[in-house]
Amino acid sequence: MTQSCPPQPQVSVIVPVYNQERYLEECISSIRRQTLAEWECLIINDGSSDSSGEIARRFSEADSRIRYFEQKNRGVSSARNLGMRRASGRYLCFVDGDDFIDAAFLKHLLDASDRGASDLTVAGKLFCDRFPPDKIPALPTCGIFLRREFPLKNNLEFPEGIHPCEDGLFSHFVLALTEKISFCPEAVYHYRQHEQGNHHQIRKRTADILPMIPRWLSLIEEFYEQRRLWKRKAGHLVRFIEHEPFELRLLGMPFSPPEQEILYSIIRDFLTAHCTAAECRRASLHLPFRLLLQSSGFSDFGRRLRRAGKNTGIRRKLLHFCPVPSWRRNGRAQLRQVREQLEEIRRNITFYPLPLLEHGKRKIIVMRLFGGLGNQLFQYAFLFALSRQGGKARLEASSYEHDDKRVCELHHFRVSLPIEGGPPPWAFRKSRIPACLRSLFAAPKYPHFREEKRHGFDPGLAAPPRRHTYFKGYFQTEQYFLHCREQLCREFRLKTPLTPENARILEDIRSCCSISLHIRRTDYLSNPYLSPPPLEYYLRSMAEMEGRLRAAGAPQESLRYFIFSDDIEWARQNLRPALPHVHVDINDGGTGYFDLELMRNCRHHIIANSTFSWWAAWLNEHAEKIVIAPRIWFNREEGDRYHTDDALIPGSWLRI
Repeated sequence: MTQSCPPQPQVSVIVPVYNQERYLEECISSIRRQTLAEWECLIINDGSSDSSGEIARRFSEADSRIRYFEQKNRGVSSARNLGMRRASGRYLCFVDGDDFIDAAFLKHLLDASDRGASDLTVAGKLFCDRFPPDKIPALPTCGIFLRREFPLKNNLEFPEGIHPCEDGLFSHFVLALTEKISFCPEAVYHYRQHEQGNHHQIRKRTADILPMIPRWLSLIEEFYEQRRLWKRKAGHLVRFIEHEPFELRLLGMPFSPPEQEILYSIIRDFLTAHCTAAECRRASLHLPFRLLLQSSGFSDFGRRLRRAGKNTGIRRKLLHFCPVPSWRRNGRAQLRQVREQLEEIRRNITFYPLPLLEHGKRKIIVMRLFGGLGNQLFQYAFLFALSRQGGKARLEASSYEHDDKRVCELHHFRVSLPIEGGPPPWAFRKSRIPACLRSLFAAPKYPHFREEKRHGFDPGLAAPPRRHTYFKGYFQTEQYFLHCREQLCREFRLKTPLTPENARILEDIRSCCSISLHIRRTDYLSNPYLSPPPLEYYLRSMAEMEGRLRAAGAPQESLRYFIFSDDIEWARQNLRPALPHVHVDINDGGTGYFDLELMRNCRHHIIANSTFSWWAAWLNEHAEKIVIAPRIWFNREEGDRYHTDDALIPGSWLRI
């Protein structure tokens, strides 16, 4: 007698479990009570330390449709991904171990999906009513019913190491790639809120959430870049930023005022880099988010909220003169809703005062650009960090009008601060205090002009200026802008597309354990303050680098040097590493920004005493990077003014 095979499941229900013994039995029982018979349930125990595993194993022994898996604690995304890989049903459904579903939940969703031949079906009246089809930016897992072939075909998984918003990012990517969406308001999912649940725990961890948000945005950048969706799905992206970082985090969590300021900057910087004002307007955004995009700072956002609340009151009074009663009633209801929303935001968020100038004007901060690309990046980073504390910032590049050797190269990057005009008229306005009394009052000759007196960190320059200020200097230390590292790494992403030759080298760099080696010579040979490091420095650095990588277990065959220099012939003749190496000679002085992009993508760095290679190493986002820098940066005999080695070189870098 032959045994019949069980029918092919229509739906695979994936249940990630971590220490949910109190609710798990009810969850699994609700799945077993489904009116749809053709289902399978995949329970993934994510390293629970309670009896959750025993409960799940007992159900799997009693019902062949329930399959049980175990793994070490790697997070809910890893558990869901394992379930997706092991699933065999036509559709995927996700149920958390502390929730439960109605008996007809799967039946309703399967019918709606088959009826619409959709890749994604939105589950539940709450989500179906809240978002029209073209306005859904993201969904929680309880609202996702997905055709199994769709994520496989598009290589989509839940991002591991991300929590919360792992479901928001996954659903956002799904929604960006599909146009086949159905809606099933009849499906009822019971989401349980309890003290140990994610919802309550996340609200308490503002310090953990804040550094997580730049990681969300990095994943979004990578996804949109790979799929080339920047233009086609710009509105979809803007609505996601409005929904997740703004509404759910900035407005929905008890961040402190400094944390709110940082999150505001992250949101504004990301949108400025990737979305135009016209794209933001076309996205049909809610009023609070439109006010945020119009504001110049977080405190200015609070001021705009107050003004918008007053304006709604005025408009409501003007409705008395509307001759159509139905228009009057609808208008009053809409304005009442908007005003209540604005007042609730103002009650939940603390705003601190916007720095003001005399006559109520915002202070203006201007930075003079000069020097090569490395110097320009330092000057921009200083001004960027200072502008986060309030004020309107811009850069001026008039010094390059009469410079035959240098040009402003910042426009090749995704910088958000404007570069325009010459020095402002107030920059060199003389002090009204007589020269004989100026020293008594510590007053400068030009009160609006501030120049770096000495290389290294100056706390006075890092403090928010009290008036319009025009800055000039090199500002060559990360102490000015280290707290803005995540934002600056995005600001300094290359905007200009790589040439085919550079793109091929970049692919080679990413395919191996690449080591960037930079040699600066030509202009240093006649510079009294800077001299090229000797050949011995590079030989010792290579030996040190190779020794450390072997100790770390890096495969010898994967190591490869990429050598960059403004004197590539000297490098070919004098520097011949034993390991495989490439002399990158396809760029010249006019396209040095391509070299910077290639260097920053290397895993490790041997730099010269050059701000150009300093920035390539600093912008490298590999967590395990090794950076070797010269012990002597400036010529010591030229005076203490140039002794900035300790301030310039980060403490984690090696010095030889």
